[in-house]
This record gives sequence, structure tokens and C-alpha cells, in this order.
Amino acid sequence: MGIKGFTFFIDNNSDLFLKQVHLHDTTIIIDGNNLMYFIYRRYGVSTKYGGDYCDYKEAIEMFFAALKECKVTPIILMDGCYNNDDSKLRTCVRRHEEKLKICCARTFSKGKEPFQEAIPLLMVQEFKESLKRNGILNLASRFEADDDIAKLANFLDCPVLSNDSDFYVYKLKKGFLILDYLDINVSKQKNSYKYLSACMYESDSLIKFFPNLDAKLLALGGTMHENDYITYSDLETIFRTYRLPRNNDVPFNKRLHGKTIGIFTWLNEIGNFDEAFKRILEPFRADKDVLREKLRKCIDRYTDTTVNCSTTLNLQEDLKQFCNCCEVNSYLGTKIPDWLIDRLMGNSCDVNVVNALISHRIFLPIQIENFNEESAHNVSFELRKIVYSILLQLEDSEKRKKKKDYCIEEYNRAGKNQKKYFIEKEDVNYANLEKIDKMSIGERKEIFLNILTSKFDESMVDVNLLAVLYAIIYWIRNSNPKVTELHVYTVLVCLIRYYYISFDLETYNISYERLKKYEETPKFSAANTFHAEIVHSFAQLQSVYFVSSWLNDLLDRPIQFIEPSKFLSGTFLYNLFLDLTRRAGPISAIEHLLIVDSQLYQKFHYLKTIILSSGVELIDYSSKNKKKSKKRSKGQTNENKSLEEEESEASSENTEKQDNDCHISTDLLSKKMERQNTNTSPMPRSPSKRPKSCDMPEIINARRTESLDAPAILKLVQPNTESLFGRVNVVNLIEKASLAVTLCNDKEEVLGHASFYDYPNLEEVTVNGWESWLWKYYELEKCTALNTVYLHFFVSKGDYSHGCAEEIIRTMFNAVPSIHYCLLCVPIGVFPDASLSEIFEEVKLRDGLNKGPDNCALFICYRHQHVPVLHIRKARVEDHDDLTPIFNRQTEVLKHTYGDFFLAELIEAQDDKMKCLVAEVEGTAVGFLSVSEDVNVKLLNECFELGPYYGFCKRTDKDILEETAEKTATPQPEPEPEEIRRLSTTSSKNSKVFGKKDEVTDEEIKIRRKTTDDLFGEEEEVQNDLESARSEASDRQSIKVRKRYIHNSGIEQKSLKFYYPPKAEPVHVPKTPKPASLEANLRKRFLPTYYGENLAVCIQLFCIDERYEMRSGDFMYKVFEFYPNKEFCIITVPHMVPEFPMLQLCSRAIPRSGSILPQELYIFSRSGLLNNLKVSHCIATDIPKIQKLVDNLALQNSMMKDVKQYVDAHRDADGTKLGAYIATINDSVIALAIIRNEENIEYIRSHYNIEDFIYFNQHARREHVRIHHFACNPAFKHLSKHILKEVMRLFNVTSSYYYIYPPFCDEEKLNSFSLVGIMSDFVPVRGRRQIEYNLDILGKNAPSERILEAKEPFGLLHLNRKLMLEPKVTINARIVVIGASDTSISFLETLLFCPHLKFNNITVISPHGLPGELSSEQLRDSFLSSSGCYSTDDHCRMSLRSWCNIVYGKMTKIDRRKKLVWVNGQFAVPYDHMVVGTGTQYQVPAPNGAHVESLATSEEAQFDKDRRWDGIIPRNLFTVNDYYESAVALYWLDNFFVGTRSNAVIYGYSLDSLTCIRSMMELGVDGNRIHLVIPPKDGTSSMCFNNPQVENAVFFNLSAQGVTVHRDYILALWNDTVDEIEEIQKVSFTSNRKPLELEAGVFFSFHRKDVDYEAFRSLNDACLVYDGRLVIDGEFHTNDCTIRAAGPVTKYQRAFQADDLTHAEFNSKEVGTQLAHSFLTLFDPTLDPDSEPAQDVLKLVPMYKQPRMESAIFPGYVYYLRMRKPGIECPIEVAQSQKNYGRVLTTGELTENYCSLHINQYGTIETITCLSKSPLSTTMLSCLYGLHERLLNNLVSRFDEKLIPDLYEYFKETWAVSIYHDRFTDLRDEIRELLSNRPKIDIESVEERVRMLISEEEDALGPKQRRSLLNEMDKNGTKKAVDTRLLSFLTYNHYHLPMYARPGML
Repeated sequence: MGIKGFTFFIDNNSDLFLKQVHLHDTTIIIDGNNLMYFIYRRYGVSTKYGGDYCDYKEAIEMFFAALKECKVTPIILMDGCYNNDDSKLRTCVRRHEEKLKICCARTFSKGKEPFQEAIPLLMVQEFKESLKRNGILNLASRFEADDDIAKLANFLDCPVLSNDSDFYVYKLKKGFLILDYLDINVSKQKNSYKYLSACMYESDSLIKFFPNLDAKLLALGGTMHENDYITYSDLETIFRTYRLPRNNDVPFNKRLHGKTIGIFTWLNEIGNFDEAFKRILEPFRADKDVLREKLRKCIDRYTDTTVNCSTTLNLQEDLKQFCNCCEVNSYLGTKIPDWLIDRLMGNSCDVNVVNALISHRIFLPIQIENFNEESAHNVSFELRKIVYSILLQLEDSEKRKKKKDYCIEEYNRAGKNQKKYFIEKEDVNYANLEKIDKMSIGERKEIFLNILTSKFDESMVDVNLLAVLYAIIYWIRNSNPKVTELHVYTVLVCLIRYYYISFDLETYNISYERLKKYEETPKFSAANTFHAEIVHSFAQLQSVYFVSSWLNDLLDRPIQFIEPSKFLSGTFLYNLFLDLTRRAGPISAIEHLLIVDSQLYQKFHYLKTIILSSGVELIDYSSKNKKKSKKRSKGQTNENKSLEEEESEASSENTEKQDNDCHISTDLLSKKMERQNTNTSPMPRSPSKRPKSCDMPEIINARRTESLDAPAILKLVQPNTESLFGRVNVVNLIEKASLAVTLCNDKEEVLGHASFYDYPNLEEVTVNGWESWLWKYYELEKCTALNTVYLHFFVSKGDYSHGCAEEIIRTMFNAVPSIHYCLLCVPIGVFPDASLSEIFEEVKLRDGLNKGPDNCALFICYRHQHVPVLHIRKARVEDHDDLTPIFNRQTEVLKHTYGDFFLAELIEAQDDKMKCLVAEVEGTAVGFLSVSEDVNVKLLNECFELGPYYGFCKRTDKDILEETAEKTATPQPEPEPEEIRRLSTTSSKNSKVFGKKDEVTDEEIKIRRKTTDDLFGEEEEVQNDLESARSEASDRQSIKVRKRYIHNSGIEQKSLKFYYPPKAEPVHVPKTPKPASLEANLRKRFLPTYYGENLAVCIQLFCIDERYEMRSGDFMYKVFEFYPNKEFCIITVPHMVPEFPMLQLCSRAIPRSGSILPQELYIFSRSGLLNNLKVSHCIATDIPKIQKLVDNLALQNSMMKDVKQYVDAHRDADGTKLGAYIATINDSVIALAIIRNEENIEYIRSHYNIEDFIYFNQHARREHVRIHHFACNPAFKHLSKHILKEVMRLFNVTSSYYYIYPPFCDEEKLNSFSLVGIMSDFVPVRGRRQIEYNLDILGKNAPSERILEAKEPFGLLHLNRKLMLEPKVTINARIVVIGASDTSISFLETLLFCPHLKFNNITVISPHGLPGELSSEQLRDSFLSSSGCYSTDDHCRMSLRSWCNIVYGKMTKIDRRKKLVWVNGQFAVPYDHMVVGTGTQYQVPAPNGAHVESLATSEEAQFDKDRRWDGIIPRNLFTVNDYYESAVALYWLDNFFVGTRSNAVIYGYSLDSLTCIRSMMELGVDGNRIHLVIPPKDGTSSMCFNNPQVENAVFFNLSAQGVTVHRDYILALWNDTVDEIEEIQKVSFTSNRKPLELEAGVFFSFHRKDVDYEAFRSLNDACLVYDGRLVIDGEFHTNDCTIRAAGPVTKYQRAFQADDLTHAEFNSKEVGTQLAHSFLTLFDPTLDPDSEPAQDVLKLVPMYKQPRMESAIFPGYVYYLRMRKPGIECPIEVAQSQKNYGRVLTTGELTENYCSLHINQYGTIETITCLSKSPLSTTMLSCLYGLHERLLNNLVSRFDEKLIPDLYEYFKETWAVSIYHDRFTDLRDEIRELLSNRPKIDIESVEERVRMLISEEEDALGPKQRRSLLNEMDKNGTKKAVDTRLLSFLTYNHYHLPMYARPGML
């Protein structure tokens, strides 16, 4: 039996029901039938080829060896016969049908193993033999074993091991161990026992949630869930009569397990079994007695688990007696002989034999076979008929009354369906069943041989092989289709491999090694698919052996049958047979494998002779193929068609989803070659040779072409290629192609290539005018720029030409669903070669034309010939059989949740409001879509921004679209200052802020569906949640959230009005803004109200075969045909579900702030079905239509101004070429694009890495364009990319750019670029590091003014022709980043700049948002020291705000269970993955409370230095940590301190305390008013400088400025107290000397950085491991796999033995980058898995290379820079005392222009220290780190020769400019690669040579060795290669490096 849905319920609540146990030193009762499947599944034994029995045998032995090692004694009980009451008949029939359907689908599916659906036929036999071989106590019950298992377990006081859900209800004393939770790996308790980890279930764990349940009620509840005896139809009346109650007190998911919770809650409320039983039967009338009997029988089985036995069971006979509780009779009541029952009980007789006798019914097991042929079991039909006759002879003839009494009812496969047959008894009397046990073995054997009609000389044959040979002979005689000699040879070799070789590997080692390759799992390609006909033949052999064993069991085993593992292996048979078919001489191959004249070959020859001696004839394989080829030649046309269909089906069967990878094999290509040579054609064909035969098919991948493929493509060019396509520049061709496809093998050898364009390759036809040319000559009006491409170039390797051409065309159509036609233009007199002529057909001229184009002929290829459009129709119930395997392949959730026939029930439930559609291919349903008009539009409008779609409602006059004055009861915030208002124009992605604390968790089921009940049902409950969230939001205090103006496809949606950080103005400017109040309340968001009719339908359920998912959009036509009054079709999916092709056709709705729906909403409009798109230039008559389109947009005036300018002049006033284009459908304007020629392309190239995406030299200057505005009707959002592609074609450009200016730019620039709705289709471009040129030295050799021109920084987006048709991987996962530290910014930068990924839901939570939102201001930016990671310009160029949601506030709580982050204790932000990068901040110091009036010292004060201040912060106490707090501090100083006479106290010793002093003095604060109080140092070295000389110079300069410095003081009191105060007026300090008291008008604390207290409390309360810092491993994981962390907030686990080595010691930018790379492995499909062991396993701290840098401006405008290697810094005194310290080069004085370089022992720069009165070029100096001094123009030797008086001036010289180039590192890597690689195989590389010389000399190279090495480099070409690479670098980057001479300049 099995309780439906119960396993799913337990699995989903395993933490509540299951407990972890150690399995050891015990006896267990194991469900044998479950264990058979479990071992096959858990050990991954393949089933696809008929069964790998040897692997299965090894798996069984491993399992029982593990039990034995743990001292576990197993007792195996297996099921016996079926009852003859037919109580399980419906269940058995249904299961058999389902298995058959699933096997039909999975047999041909790549990677799908039908584990439980089609177990190997002989698996049970192998399992039983293995039990006997291993001495495992086993037996079978007479009937189903569940009851006996439960009873025996209770009697022996031991647990049960099974997967059967019935045991959840049985009352078991020692519990139920679940097989699926069993860890089969043996573990060891410390110094104790060995055990297997398992999970145990006890019924009490369920009863504790329903305390009124007893054993009977529990059994009744289980029965009400349905099982094999009680079905839904039996119980339907109950569920209609009684409404199951809801129970909110139990911690289970109500949506997934509502039925289970309801049943047990109902029974728990009743509390009495008799009463519950009575209520169940009450609604029934006629069938009450039948149901009562069924229920009683089930309940008795569950509850009666006791036995009346007092003996100790320890022998198998005792166990047999235990289970032998009833007499077993035949179908007609005749007693079955005891000897046969004994054999069954002892597991020595196949249960099918006795089943046939008891129920007169047999279900023939499902096999993997060719389902297009007749059943493989038909081969053994005559044998089965004889077996049935022997059984039926036992029946009393007088009792026979109906048909079934006379025959056996047999269920067998007929085609792809199950069919019932009635097999009647034969009159021949073979044997009397009652007397068989009394017959001699000779008599029984004679009967066996007579039945098999096989005789041969047995004297010389191994007795163990007799049964095998008899089966082979019978197979040869009766097989259909007939087997050939190769089949027999294959079986004999397999027999030798597993019977002889396996037991003597040492003797037969050579043959074993040669045969081993056939045991490997075959690798398939798109064409070389699974050959079911091979498996089918050997499945027939298994059927013969299977039924022969029945006969043998009936005759009491006169013949010895060996285990299947000794002669059968499906994978081996498949591979060997396939290989032999490809051999010219199969016998020669076998001779090679078995070694001629060896014992093995002699055995093979002898066995073959034995078989032939029986009189059978073996069919020659080659003659069979010749007959087939003759048949093909007679019907050549049909044969060609079948081959094409075969290839098409094979290709589509195995189409890969990722990157459109495809596979072809030489096997199928060979068929194409053979067919080509037999065809005749008027067009000349190039000769092709058949590829050489190989053991395994060659795998060929299809991918997008890269420019690096150009050399390999050129090698494929044939003489006729130029005549067909003309002479082309391959690099240029690839660079500008709309789509370029390359085929390559697994060695990356290019085999074929094709380039497709959206215009013809004809000189006389313009790029933007080809449509009129085409329609003029040809009747191809359906061909438009939207659905047509042209083949511009095709080459292939000769052997692969036909297959390559077909595969590339298929790939093209599959990759771009909108393309329906592919055209080929060829010169007159030239014909396409054979590979193309089979695909393309010539186009006839338009009627009436006698002459076509002068210089070309046109050929066409249609989509329907390769990837046809799907036929969509209304679903029928019979589609269930085709669709169920598709659903089951993708998910089991639906089946577990809604039952086995949920799909049929859904189809039957269709009505006017709900429709079901299927996609059909060749009569088979391949896709399903259920759509309903039951949509909660109100809820969707509250959760998503649906204004562009008018809320999915019909327009009415009652609609409320704008907020009225009466409704604005909430007070308005105060007007913002102009400076702040300007900042509010910034944009970021839609923020999602939840406001309900008890939000339920998002139970995301990863399936492409949501039912009406799940999504839009229970409206009242969801509505209440929403209203609760709203009411709470209206009262909460402000949290600053930035919401971007959403310009979605041209429709602007206004956001909430929020406060933003102020802009700090320069010194003494009165406009410095006051920071916004943090206490202001947010205004309640207005929601429009719609009263019109619902115009939307929703997709409830959607699934499609992976082969056809690119055609998912075909459903939409039929959807709107069924719903003519609807305008929108919507679908929602969980965030973690990847975006599938159906969603790519839809528009994603923008969630509102506070949305509580945990899904993404996608929308498809009826208008999107219109395909008559036309893109054209704007003309004057279009202006009114354009005005209507942009009427509601914020920048409509700017757009219309540009449109009118274009209509009037086509150019701007300055002469820049202007373009304005509209897209129309049915004469309605749906989109507007305004573009201009990019006149700043030189600046863009030099300042942005656009060459990551284009080969710049292949694009003319005029081919670059800048997009200014793009507005599109949201209904056509999916066409935006195609519209832009058309605009670029009409404007004749290839690359487009879009600027994102920062919010502080002037209004004119901001208004010139509207936020385009297709930003996500562009790729963001990184900015480049710029060289700071010394123009005075360079003079005329400086770069051009276009490059040196200073421009306001902006973010740059890019899109070019080859990226147009390249889709991005959309990631909707909610990623929340805590903090805006350098580490977090680096993490975001790395993620968001991945060009092939699109992140929709990244949220940053930070108190002050992202840096870079205020313009660069020197005083504010230099208030704190700099880490050198990012500048303000860098932030502007990244423009992260355009891609992230920004939530202003602090993290205050983490709810890991619900996956929510609480902000400011008021708002919740949901997450799927979280990254903690808060960093550390200066904290408010806590006074130590020492009484200074008593002259107390610091040592006397009882004070914890780690104590935190948690009181109110005085208003004049500042801790400054970022730009925002710097602006606030400057504002306060400027307005409340500068004009006073009070003192400023700066507490702490850091660079920031010194920069703060400089800023105050810059504001006008006199140095005499400033006191720097330095706490005692924690170490022996200086904390800031680690250089006493520099430190002394800095403080000397500080004293000269009048600043008073107090050393070694600790804060004791403020205002003579330690209590909370409003404002500091006086501060007291203690030391080890006398105390210090100072008056203070302002107090700055820069004492210690630590983790923010709110962040610490959030992390600690969430049970994240915190050990002084947040603990992570080497891959940034915390103890929560969904939460990662990096930066100073973290530390490594103690197992790393590196407590002091934290991320604070490394470059934050590099740490963030590594964090992102680790994170991307979750989402990026292009990343390869790491081949090296994980660092976490090795417990090694990851290595970082980038330097730590600190820069600052000290008082007196002293500029400081220090750069050092990453890691824990050693005090300089200690470092200099070491022998290997290296040396220091120093120039200048400490008072002016001081520069110090530490060069380590290897000659590389390790530390840079600068102290100068002049500004330092930190960017350029940072380039010196890590370089060898020889690379710096022999720095050390020049310094020693006193040629370098000033290092600053030295590095400004012209020779050094290239070192500062951002691509210089790449040049170094390339040269290093040249020196590391061998120029030739037999010539050592330079690196190898140097290593050898150093090892010989044991010292550095001397002059002699250097000269010798240089000579060798010159001779072998290495030097020339290095020179070439260097010159290429200078030439390619000449626009940056014009001062260097290059070849050809003179």
C-alpha cells in the first residue's frame, strides 16, 4: 500500500517529525521490495540500456557490507502474491500505465534514467541471488508484506527500514527508519562504535500536534488520504459533505498540506474512533456496506501489529512459520501445492508464477525497448502459454463458468499503450503441478528441454551455462525483428567478460583492458541519439531468460540458472554492438578484443559452435543492411525524407537549453554523405569524404562565434567560397553580424561557421532599403526586417558540410524565434554547394517579370522546415498520457500535491472561464497551458505598478487616477531645499520594502505554474495582510528609501517623495544645506482605483517539452482567440525560478514598495501578437501621433523638441547628424527613438572599456551613435530590441551608446537623456584608469585634445549589432547587500558589470545610500582619509544606482526563517541571498568614569575598553565615517562652531583625526582652539605610519600650526559625569600621570573602529556565529548558506589558525571582487566548476595580491600616501632587522617632497611612502607597486649612480608613461606567457631554461648566462615574439601613448 501525499507531508516537515539516529548493533526488518529499488536508485545504476547487473550486484554487496560493519543484522521480507479479490486491480492497472508512458518518454530523453518506472527485468532475480550469496536472512510473505513486517518488528522489538508511507501509520514500537534518509556511508563515533546515520519516525511525533488521536484514529486518517485500496472516488462524498477545518495552531504549510491538516484536525476535534467512523459512513447510501468493509480492512491492518508467539525466532523456518498464517488457494479455490508455496516463502520461486495461479492475472514488467516495435515480451509468448497451461491444469474444471476461469489475463504493451490479453490453456499435458515435486530431476529436465525445443551436446559445456545457451538459442529462433550474428557475438563476448574474465582479471588482464571501454556510459550528440532498436533486441533475450526461469521454478529448478550479473550488462551490450556495426570485420574486432589463440577466444569460438550445432542459422549483418539499402534505392524520395526527419527528430530530442549548444555525430553525418553520393542534382556538388570510423560518436557543439575564431574559419575557406560569397574580411564579418554561429568539436576545432545579417550582401542594395528591392522582384511580401535574415557567409570542413549547414540553420531558427525566413543571394552563374542546396530553394520571380536582378539569384529557407511553429489546440483528456511524463520530468510537486490524475481533472474542469491548451507535434502533445480569467486585479494593482496597463481594467468615468485634496490627510513634508531637490532626480531600481513583521515565509515551488487558488485565491486573507501592512506604514517613522523614476517602455511612474542626503558646498558658501530630518513621516502612497471590467487572464499551469520551449509564444495566439474580450495574459513565478522563454516574450511588472506577493509578475498584451511592425523616419504628419505616445512622460518637451528639429533639418544646430524614428503597427505609433551621431567616440574609447565588446578598428567613426530618447508602448516591450536593431540599420550604424549622468549634473544634460525602458538590454561599460600626463614635458607628443578634454563623468551603456540577438540570463533572485562599504561596492560592481547577466532584484541597505550621489567637493571628500579604492568619478562612471534598489536605513534584525531583513526596526526587506558588508565604523566612546578631582589615573579606573556607549549621543559629538556624515559635520561646524571661541577636541589617533583637523582649519578654525587627544597605543609601533620619522615630521608640522597634542589620555568624563547629556561643554581625561580637563564646543571621536552595535545585535540574534567578528569560511559563507559576508566585519573560522589575519588587512576592492566571483557560481551558467579542492577543505586563508593604500591631506596641505603589501603589517623596526628585508630608496626631505620606496629581496617594490607639499598622483604611484626595479628603467642602478635626485620627477619622465596605462598589466601577462610556453615542442621555454641555470649556479644569473640566454631567445624566435607583442601594444593604444615611436612613423 501507500498513503497518498503523506511522504510529501513528512518530508516538508522533517524537522518536526524525524529525529537523527545512529544505526548500529541491532536487528532491523527491511522491506525487500523497497530496498531493491532503493539500492538501484541510490547507487546510480543505469537502467537505460536494459540493466547493468554487475554494477547492481556490487551495490548490493556494498550496502550489506556497510550494515555488517555497523553490526546491524538485516531480515528481509518481500511481498508475496496479490489477493484475488481485485481490491488493488485499479491501482495496479494505473501504475502499469503510468510506468509505460513515462518509459516511452524517458527512454529517448538525454540524461533521464527511468529508475522506478522500468526496473531491469532480471533485477529481482539478481537481488534474491545476492541475498543468498551474502547469507542474508530473507523470505517472502504469502501476500503483501507490510503487515508481516510491522508484526515481526514489534515482536523482535526492532525498527523497520522502508520507504513505504504506510509505516507512518503503523504503531511500531521501535519506530520507522526511512530509506531515503539513510546515509550509506559508515561513520565512526569517537573511540566507540561505527554507525550509519539515519532518520527515525515515530507516530507519537504526529500525535503530539493532534493530541486526541489514538492508533485507530491515526489509521483512519491515513486511510482517508487514499491508498491502494481506498481511492478518491470512494471518499469524494465525504469531502463534499464535511468541510475540513483550518488549524492555524500547527506549524505546517497550509497551502501545501491543507488536506492533511484538515483531516487530522477534523478527527482530533471528534476525538473518538466510533463517532468518526459513523460520521464518515453517514453520507453514503447504497455503497455504505462496501465502504465500511474496505475501511475496516485497512484500519485492522494498520492497528493489528501484535502476534501471539512465545518462541524466539532465529531460524528461517521459524520466520516462514511466522508469516505462514493462512492457506493460499488458486483463483477457483483449489489449494496450491505446499511445495510451491514453500518455494515462494523461501524466495526460491518467482512471485509472478503464483500470482498467475491465484488471480489468473499477470502484469508483464515494463522494459526499456523500442516502443515503435511490438513488445519485446512477444518473443517469449509461446513459453508463457505453456507455463499458463501447466498452472491452469490445477484448476477444477467443474468450477469454470466465465471466460477468465479458463485463461490467464495478461497485461502487455501494444504500441505505446497497455493492452489486456486472455491466454487460454493448451490441451497438451506437459506436467502435473501436484506431482512435480515427486518427479526425478532427469524427468523434470527432459520436460524443460522439450518445451524449449533446444538440444545440443551438454557434455563439454559448463553446467552453469546451460540455461543461458538454451535461452540464446530460443531467442535466435523466435526474435522479431530477427537478430543477426552480431547480436549473438555481442552476447557471447559479454558472457565471457562477466563469467570468465571477472573472476580471473590477472590472467585475462589484456582483454579486460580492451573491453573496459564498453562499460562507459555512451555520450550522445544531437544526431547520434539513443538507438532503441539495439536495446530492444537484447530486451527480447532477457524476456526469454525471464520466462524460462518461471518454467524452471514450476519444474522445481532442474536447470541451474546463473545470476544475470554473470552474463548480462546492458551498457556493455549496447556499446559493443554499436562498435561492431561500424567495423568492416566484426570477427577481426573480436579477435583483437579476446586475443586470437587465447583461451578466451577459444571459449568464444566453442560457444558459437555449440549454438550453431543446435540447428539455428545466424543472419549475416552486412547482407541484412544490403537488403535495406536496396529498398531505399527503390524509394529514394521517401528515404530522403525519412533521413531528414530522423535527423530533425534527433536534433530536437537533445537540444541543449544553455547557450543553444547542439551536438552532431559523425554517424549521422555519414548517412548524409551516403545519401549525397546517390542523389543527382543540376547544381554542381563539391566532393565530400566520409569521416573515418571511430569507437564513439564525435561531439560537436554549436556556439556564437568569437573574433578569435577568425584564423580557424579562414582555414575552412574553399575555392568556391569566394565565388559564392565574394571576398570578405572575416573579422569584420563576425564583428558586425546579427548572428554568427560556429560549430566545433570537443577539442575546440572549428568545423563550420555561418554569419547572418539583416540585409543582403549586395553592393547595389542599400542597407536600409532592401525590402523594396526584394518586393520588387519577388513575391515575398511576408519577408520583413523583423522576420528575415540573410546568409552572408558559410564555410565548413569538407567531411561535415551537410551536417554543419543543417545544424547551423536549425540553431539559428531555434535561437531567434522571430525569424521565419533565411535568404541567400548568390551571383548569377554560381550555385550553392551541395550542403546549402539541400536546405535552400531558389525563389521564382514575380509573375510578369522576365528578368530579375542583374547580378544575383535568390534562394530561401523556411522555418517550418527546421523548427516549425507549434500547432495549438484545446486540450483533451486523452492528452494526459502524453503530458504526464513532461510534468514528471520537471517536477514531482504537482503529483504529490494534487494526485496522479490532476492534469486530467484539470482538463475535464474546463468551462467558459478556464481553458486548457496543448501544443501538438505530429499528433503528440508536447506542451500544456491552463489559463483562467479568475484574476484578482485589485490585489495585483496594490502590489505592482500597473498604471501603463490601466490596471488591467476597462476605462470608466468612475476611475480615480489622481489623488484628490480630501484624501491627503497625512501632513505634507516641508519643502526641500533646491540643493536637495536636485539630488532627488537620481534613479534606482524598484525598491521592495515590506512592512508586516509576521509575514509568512515564501514557500517557493520551483515550477512554471501557479494555480488560481495558490496565486489569487484566499483573497480576503491576502487583502487583510495588505491593509495591515498599509496601516502600519502610515504610522511608522521615516526610513529613507530611494525609488527611481520608472520609465518602463516610455511610461513614467511617479514615486514617493523622500528626503535625501544634503550636498556639502565649498567653504564659506552660505548655501551649505541643512541635513534632512530623520524623524519626518513618509506620506502614504496613493493607489489608483479602477472600476472597469477585468481585461486580464492568468496562466495557471504551464509546461512544455524542453525541445520546443523556444516556441512557447505560439500559445498566445490561441489564448486570445479563446478570450476575445481580454487584452492581457499574465503569469507569476517565484523569484528563484530562472526566466524561461515564455517569460522573455513578456514584460516584467515593477513591484510597488511594500508588495507582499512573493512572485514576479509578467504581462503579455494582445497587441503583442501584431507582427506588422514597421520602423521608419519621422515626418511632419507623425508629430501628433508621437505627441500622443509621449504625452505622459516627464521629458516629453525635450523629446518633441528633438523630433521637430529632425523634421526641420535632420541635424542639430551644431551640425551633428540627428535621427528620429518611429515604430508603427496598424498605423499607430508604438515607439519613438531619437539618436545622434557619437562625436565623442575618441573620448569614449579612451575613458571606457568599450573594446571589451567591439573591435574598435572594424567600426567606422560614423557607425557609432548615441541614444538620447527611447519611448515604447509597454504592450510592445518585447519588441524593443528589434525596434532598436531596425533603427540602427536604417541609420546605418553598428554601435550605440547611452549616457547616465549623475544626479548633480546640470538640468540640460539630465533632460537630454530620458531613462530608456530597455536599459537592461544594454551592457554597462567599465571606466578606464587614466594616465596623468606631464604636458609640459610631452609638448606635441601628448594625446589629442579629444582624449585630454575634461568632461563630467557619466555612466556608459553599450549595445552593438552582435549583442542585439544575444539574450541575457535574467536573475530574479532577491539579493540584499548590507552596507555600502568599499567591499560592497566592489561586489556590486563585479555582479552588475557581467554583460550576460541581468539582475532584477538587488537591494542595498545603507544609512546614507550609495556613495557618489553628491558632486565632488574637495573639502568634504578630504575630511576623511582615502583607501584609494574608488573616487567620486569612479562612482559616477559605475552608476550603480541605476541597477540597485536603495533602502536608506540600518539593519536591525534578521529573520532567517522567513528570510527578512528588518530596517530601523520598522520595515522588512525580503531576501533570497544576503551579503553582509557593513565594514567597521568609529564608535561613540564610553567614559571610564574616573574621578579626576581625586587625581585618579587610568590604571586605577575600572574600565572595559570594549564597552560601548548606548545612551543618547550629545549633539556636538561626531563620529564621521562617510561622505554624508562629513557633510553634516562641515555644516554644523560652519554654522554653529566657527564663529565661537570654544575649543575643538579630537579624540583618537588615526589618519582621519589629522584630516579632520585640516578640514577644521580650512573652515577658519584657529589651530590654537584645536586639541588632539591621543589614547595610549596598543602596540610597539606607530598605528598610523609605522615609520617614526614620518610620524615625527607630521606632528612637528601639527605643532607648527598651533594644534595642541595630548598623548596617552583616556576619556573619563564629559561635563563631570558619565550620564547622558544633551551637549558637551567640558571633557576630562585620565592618564598614568595627572588628569586633563578641556573645554569643548565640539568633540570628534576617531578612537576605535568597530562593528556597528545594531549590526552586531542583528547578526548575533540571528544565531550567526560571531566571535569578535562575523565568522566566515574561505568562500565567504557564514553558518547560513544563504548569507555571505566580507570585509572588516568578518574574521575566519578558528580552524584557519588566523585570528589576526582578517579582511581588514587586505585591499577591500579585491576582497569584494573575490566575493562576487564566489557568488556568481550560483547564477552564471558560463562559469566552470573549480577543479582544485575548495579552500575551506584545506583551511587556507585565500591569498590577495592588491596593495593596501592610505592617502590623506594633513594640516598645512601636506599630502600623504602610503602603500604596502596586503596582510598583517610587521613593525618597521622588526622588519628592518631581518636579513631579507631588502633596501629602501629615499629622496627629498621629510619637510618637503619626501618619497621612500622599499624594494624587497626579489627586487620588486613592496612599500611606497610619500609626504609632500605638492599634490600626489595616487593613481600613477599605485601602478608602481609590485613592479620589478629593472622594469622601472633600472631604478636601483640609476639611484646608486646618483642619477635620481627626485623620485617624483623621475616617474614623471616620458619613458614611464606606458607603465601607467591600464592595459600594461595585460601586456606583462602576455609576455610572461610567451616566456613560459615552449616555442616548439623540442625547445625549452625561457622560464624552464632560467630555472635550470639558477639551479646549476644556485645564485642569480651572471652576465655570461644572460648573454647566452638572449642568444637562445633570438635564435628560437622568442625575442621576436616579445618585440612583436610590445609593438602591438604600443600601436593599438597609440591614442594614449603617442609619445612612443612605432614602426612606419619615419
